[in-house]
Amino acid sequence: MRRAWTLGLLGLLLLLQTGCSPPPEVEVLQPIRGDLARSFTEQARTRLSQTFLVSMPVEGRLSRLSVEEGDRVRAGQLLATIDPVPLQTRVDSLSGRVQEYEARIQTQQDLSVEEAGTRQAQARLEAEEQTRQALAEQLHSARAAHLQARTEASRARRLFEQGFVPRQQMEQSRLAEISAGHALREAERRVQAQEALVQAATRQLEANSRIAERRMEERRALEGQLRSAQADLQGARHEAAQTRLLAPVDGVVLKRMETGPGHFPSGTRILEIGRMQDLEVLAEVLTQDAVALEPGTPVLLQAWDSGPPFRGVVRLLEPSGFTKPSSLGVEQQRVVVRIQPEAAPPRLGVGYRVQATFVTQTRQDVLLLPRSSLMQDPGGEWYVLVVEKDLLHRRPIRPGLQGDLQIEVLEGLREGETVVAIPDSTLQEGQKIRARAAKAPPSVSPDPG
Repeated sequence: MRRAWTLGLLGLLLLLQTGCSPPPEVEVLQPIRGDLARSFTEQARTRLSQTFLVSMPVEGRLSRLSVEEGDRVRAGQLLATIDPVPLQTRVDSLSGRVQEYEARIQTQQDLSVEEAGTRQAQARLEAEEQTRQALAEQLHSARAAHLQARTEASRARRLFEQGFVPRQQMEQSRLAEISAGHALREAERRVQAQEALVQAATRQLEANSRIAERRMEERRALEGQLRSAQADLQGARHEAAQTRLLAPVDGVVLKRMETGPGHFPSGTRILEIGRMQDLEVLAEVLTQDAVALEPGTPVLLQAWDSGPPFRGVVRLLEPSGFTKPSSLGVEQQRVVVRIQPEAAPPRLGVGYRVQATFVTQTRQDVLLLPRSSLMQDPGGEWYVLVVEKDLLHRRPIRPGLQGDLQIEVLEGLREGETVVAIPDSTLQEGQKIRARAAKAPPSVSPDPG
C-alpha cells in the first residue's frame, strides 16, 4: 500500500513538472537591407599568359650565365656570350671563297675569241651555201644542155640513116652530146665537193657554238656558286654578330635550363623569362556554370596564403571543354576560364593556387535573410517562421536571387519583422517560444564591385 502511494506521488510530480516546463529558447533575427551577389567558387592557379625564351642563336661555346632563377633582368642586359673565334673563322673562309668565284667569273667575262670564231664560222658557212647554190644552178644548166645534146644527136642519127644529113653533121651532134655529158659529170662532182665543204662549215659552226655555250654555262655556274657563297657569307656574318645573349624584355628569370660553360647546338633552350604584368589566373569551371560567364564578368580572387582578396575579370573562355573526374570519381564536363587580375598582390607568383569566386548576378539594396532561415514544404512553397508576441506564425514568402549564404526576399516579409534564425521540424505554428538574438550576424555575400 505504501509502495503504490509513493509511485502515484511521483507520477503526479512528473505530470506537474511537464505541464509547467518553460517554452523553448530560439535564436531570432531581423531581415536586413543590402547588396547581394550570386556566385560560385572554383580552385584556380596562376600562370603567365606569355613567356620569352632565350635560346642559342648559333652553335658554339657558351660562357657561364650571369643570372639565376628569380633574378630580375632588364631588356638588353647581357646574360652570356658565345665564343666568337670559330664564327669569325668561318666568315674569313667564306670571304675567300667569294673572292675566288669573283676572280674566275672575271676571267670568263671575255668571250671575244669564241664570239669571233663563231662569226667566222657563220660567215664561211654562208659563203659555202652561196657557192653550193651557184653550183646547183650550173648543174641544172648542164643537165639541160646534156639532155638537149642527146636529143639533137638522136635526131641527127635518124636523119643520117634516112639520108637527109651528111655523116659529118651526125658526128658533130654525137661529139656535142659527149661534150655535154662530160660537162654534166663535172658539174655533179663540183656540187658533191661543195656539199662536203658546206657540211664541214656547218660542223665548224656547231663546234664554235658549243664552245661558246660551254663557256657561258661555266660562267652561269660560277655566278650561281658566287651567289650561294655570298648568301653563306651573309649568314655567317649574321651569326658572328649573334655572340651576345641579351634579355629580350624587362622581367624575371623563371627557369634556367642550362648554366654554361659548354658547347651547345643552335636552338638549345637556355633561359625562360617572364613579365609579372602578364600574370593571369586559370580556373577549370563546370560547363553549366560557365554559360553564365562572359568576358568582363567580375571575379574575387583569394590567395591560399590567406592574404586579402583581390579583384579580377574574366578575360576569355576557351572554346573547347574537356572531361575531368571529380574527387569522388564522377566525370564532369569543364572548360578553362582565363582571368585577368586587376591588382595582384606583390608576393603572388607563377604556379600559385588561388580561389576564384565568379560573381554572375547582383542585386542592390534588397531585403536579405540567411538561407538557413528559409524552409520549404513538400509542395515546394517557401516560408519562414515569424515571431509575434513570443508566438510562431508561418509566413509564405517569394524568394529572389540566391547567394551562397543569403537570399533575397521579394514578397511576404517586411523590414523590422523578426524570424527564426535556424528553424527545425520541432517548431510549430502558434507555438510559444523565448526569443534570443542570434549570436553572430549572417555572413555577407561576395562583394560584386
